[in-house]
Amino acid sequence: MISRRTAVKGVLGAAALGVFLAGYWHNIDRIIKPSTMLYKSDKLTGAGVRYVYTSCLGCNVRCGIRVRVSTYDGVEVIDKIEGNPYHPYNRYVSEDHQLNRYDTLDYKTPVQQSLKVSGTLCPRGQDGIHYVYDPYRVVKPLKRAGPRGSGKWKIISWQQLIKEVVEGGVIEETGEKLLGLKELYVFGRLKEAGFENPNDVLASIKKDVDELMAKAADKNVTAEELDRLLNGFKEKWSRMLGEKGLKLEDVLVDPDNPDLGTKANTLVYVRGRGQDNADVFTNRFITAFGSVNWLRHTSSCQLGFYAGNYLWSGYYDINPDVFNAKVLIMAGAAMGRMHPGATGQGLLVERAAEGKLKVYYVNPLSPRTSAGGNIVWVPIKPGTDAALALAIAQILIQNGWINKAFLEKPSKKAAEKIGYPYHCNATWLVIMEEGHSLFGYILTDKMVGLGEEDKPIVYTKEGLAVNEEVDSAELEFSGRVRLVTGEEVLVKTAFTIFKETAFSKTVEEWASICGVPADLIRQMARDFGEAAPKAATYIHRGVAQHPNGEYTLWSWRSLDILIGNFHRAGGLLGRPLTTSYNNYLYNCGASGFGEPLRWGPPIDRHRAEYEKTLHYYRKVKRGENPYPAKRPWYPLTPEESYTELFAGIDQAYPYPVKALILYFANPVLSVNNGLKFAEILKDTRKLPLFICITTTINETCLYADYIIPDTTYLETGTNGVQFLYSSGMGRLLAESWRSPVIMPLTEKIADAPDGSPRYACMWEFFIDIGKALKAPGYGDKAIPGVKGKKYEGQWFPLHSFWDYIMRVYANGAVNAIDRGIVPKEIPTEDVKFVEENYPIAKFKNKLPEDEWRAVAYCLARGGVFTKYEESFNEAGFSKRSVPGTGVLQLWNERLAKTRNSITGKKFWGGPAYFEPATYAPVGQSSRTISFAGTPLREIYPESQYPLNLVFESGPLYTKHRGNNYYWIKTIMPVNFVLVNKSDAEALGVKTGDIVAVESPEGVFEAPAVVTAAIARGVVAVPYGMGRWAETLVVKPGYVRLRRGGEVLDTLPEKVEIPEDAVNPVKQLPTLVKKLLFTNRPDEYFEKGLAVDEWRFTGVTPNLIGLSDPSLGGWPLLTWLGAGQSYYSNPVKISKTGKQKKLMPHQIVW
Repeated sequence: MISRRTAVKGVLGAAALGVFLAGYWHNIDRIIKPSTMLYKSDKLTGAGVRYVYTSCLGCNVRCGIRVRVSTYDGVEVIDKIEGNPYHPYNRYVSEDHQLNRYDTLDYKTPVQQSLKVSGTLCPRGQDGIHYVYDPYRVVKPLKRAGPRGSGKWKIISWQQLIKEVVEGGVIEETGEKLLGLKELYVFGRLKEAGFENPNDVLASIKKDVDELMAKAADKNVTAEELDRLLNGFKEKWSRMLGEKGLKLEDVLVDPDNPDLGTKANTLVYVRGRGQDNADVFTNRFITAFGSVNWLRHTSSCQLGFYAGNYLWSGYYDINPDVFNAKVLIMAGAAMGRMHPGATGQGLLVERAAEGKLKVYYVNPLSPRTSAGGNIVWVPIKPGTDAALALAIAQILIQNGWINKAFLEKPSKKAAEKIGYPYHCNATWLVIMEEGHSLFGYILTDKMVGLGEEDKPIVYTKEGLAVNEEVDSAELEFSGRVRLVTGEEVLVKTAFTIFKETAFSKTVEEWASICGVPADLIRQMARDFGEAAPKAATYIHRGVAQHPNGEYTLWSWRSLDILIGNFHRAGGLLGRPLTTSYNNYLYNCGASGFGEPLRWGPPIDRHRAEYEKTLHYYRKVKRGENPYPAKRPWYPLTPEESYTELFAGIDQAYPYPVKALILYFANPVLSVNNGLKFAEILKDTRKLPLFICITTTINETCLYADYIIPDTTYLETGTNGVQFLYSSGMGRLLAESWRSPVIMPLTEKIADAPDGSPRYACMWEFFIDIGKALKAPGYGDKAIPGVKGKKYEGQWFPLHSFWDYIMRVYANGAVNAIDRGIVPKEIPTEDVKFVEENYPIAKFKNKLPEDEWRAVAYCLARGGVFTKYEESFNEAGFSKRSVPGTGVLQLWNERLAKTRNSITGKKFWGGPAYFEPATYAPVGQSSRTISFAGTPLREIYPESQYPLNLVFESGPLYTKHRGNNYYWIKTIMPVNFVLVNKSDAEALGVKTGDIVAVESPEGVFEAPAVVTAAIARGVVAVPYGMGRWAETLVVKPGYVRLRRGGEVLDTLPEKVEIPEDAVNPVKQLPTLVKKLLFTNRPDEYFEKGLAVDEWRFTGVTPNLIGLSDPSLGGWPLLTWLGAGQSYYSNPVKISKTGKQKKLMPHQIVW
């Protein structure tokens, strides 16, 4: 027998592979059976070991990582991931630097020296090894071999894949014909028809469309005249296209509504997790195709947050400078999850523990530490944050804890005189005459005869004045003014409107709404006001992903406006600057390479106005009520919506979708009530072609026609340069660089013309499709040199991923030299390190030597980073450019002019508290939100559903795709329902009882965990489990739905997929496989087609997430941004009589 001492030595060697030792003691006997070879401690350097600095994708925070690759039995294996000490989020740790870990390694530190210290990293980052080595990974192209969703697949060659996607194919087993993209490629069809320059044709059509729309907008043009103009347009272009053998419907998606754009718009691309340069590269393809539909998953991530920020600042991603703040109100931003993530938030916790920072943690779930009393839990009723924010605002105003000197400055010129690079519209006058057509409009010089430039009017002691003509104006004013029309109207300053909102209830009344004690609110206000301007709100999706989310976020951010903390140290900041990595020497961006002209609204109608469509104008001119529109339009949302994409596909609104390409996404699982999407995806009439680019076949890709295998972020997946989200630890410039750690594990396909190896993945798919379509931006003449730089007038090829990504790196590196961040003389030892350790170095000859050396310097450090100390000017303002419009808004005129596209009513134009409600009224309820719908608690009263369900996203799981992170699984193999102690006592529920959680949509069952760490009236489920499809399918027995359950009922009993289409793990040495999957069945990692129950444990609350009955039962959204409403879920729970034993160490979230 092997001694325990020898065994421990072996296991400690395993620990060097990143194994969480505590989770494996009970498996030691399995590891050290006599048939298993013991091995020596791993080597840290030398032959057979190499290191790559790159960027993590365990979540979306973009931490830096240092990855070790070791050779085992002649096979290179990723065996350890740790933090990058150069990176602002990871900071560094050494033997003499254990505490006060605020610092990063100086950027100019030689890379060999950096190997002597470590960077901090969360469990997800360390466990990314399992994301690469996943037995369920698809490695070859697949085509469905049965009806959609049947789970039947067959392997096809890469050449056949490209040919069929372009020209069309047939599902041989069913006889279905599949659409080819060539049919939708208008630019190509025009060229094939004989038009020498298709863009000339498109430009002429667009010119005529613009003229038609100008006439449509003219109130003097009648409906009959508009019809004549439209018919003339159609006749003209039918004739001109007909001369070349084309019909107008071959070019326009809807000839009767030419403002909707070309037929190319019927191709939609949508991605889930996306980062540069994958984002820019895929956008480049959609641009080259001529479609406006390049969409993201933002609605399921943080769209309410983005849209809310956009209202008050004109910029979407804003959060505090944690490094220098003294007080933070952290509302709806999960500890251990929100940017800068579990790793970066260590700085926040450490500063709080040292008494340098106080954090008020506003969340239904408690933080994981009190940090010596400096992190204060503020339990709150979900959806009521605006009440708390307005109560604090009232106290700040009442006590004079506001920055009056800043607020009184009515223009940028006036604000600059006191050192501010931006100003606020607090003093601007707003027309507030009820019933008047100008209600909500900013009063301008033209309206009162003081000018002709539409400049805002303010009130001073001398009377009305143009904002730019005075240095200060009255903050508070309410009175009547005479317009040039002779009318008298009531006007108020934006500050007065906000103050009236904040003072519309007492602090105690606001406290009653949000459930936070009034005394605690007063203490929060005092601390916030006294710490200003080094105080800030720290906000994320928990606040914003309710129907009222944008108003709620704006209410919080009004506190920041009041104290003037924007764009300064210790206050609010946007994202760090980046290098010009897309367009410095080479144009690697998404446009500027001869792409087709595009126009029309996107399918989800984001940033598009219903009131500027031909359909709207036509109705108005005919005397018809233009409302309701078929679906809502979202002119004020900055990004895209999953729900409105699929609703658009379902209803062919505003036009039909013919082809969908889904990349790195899983909307069926990741959206509240997202199972509805599967109903659409199954219907080949509504969606003729569906292509998925993915690593595994998930709950959405189950319905695809083709599966393109993709690489992971430790191969070529999402490689390139990634910006950091706000505030990027306050740095002036910071960006992570991701390059391959190992070469791809997917199928090798035909080499590029220059001999560069290529592997099946997203990059090569779009390159080959682009070349097959003969689209601009692909092939020999693809990437133009940037004007004004050394390559102006030259073109470079795009035949492989390497052609593109090397020039991206060159752009960033040379720009970093010109900015003075990277030295002009690159140390040879740093270049040598990259050439000996990085796979990307094999392709250095694609660049001139000087560019390669600069690239190597940046790659050796995992990005480009400046120092915090260099980020602010002497007055404490950031040296970055001011994000957004430069005008902080307490009143948003554009919002006040915008109508709910179903009810036709105008939205309120300022921060306020409104109950979470539907988008439009439901039934005959007498209680509705003036511009929206029926309060949810009116439809689902507390007497029926006394609790509110939220999900919890913490440091272990944040994404469903992390369900295969096996070392984390040893800590938390299943999830559960967190129930407040008092609520549990009333229900007789104990930890381990399996409870039924029932919403109006359905019910799921899960074990309960009774805790005082959750607010009363709230139940929560830790996120990231409950899968039912991941290449294999296991029906989820934990849920029963009131509607849509047939999708689950019809899931295939068995998946049919060739064994050689999956599982890159089987090629690894036996020892490595045993260490990766210590207590899992051999069949799972040897074949990849065996069910491992760990992949399908737990529950997802999304299946019973609330829908909106006023919008046809589609998932509930935020009113203004179309973000998913995850946290407004009325539920009740009951005991099932069943139990599950939960070990104490597994109750982690």
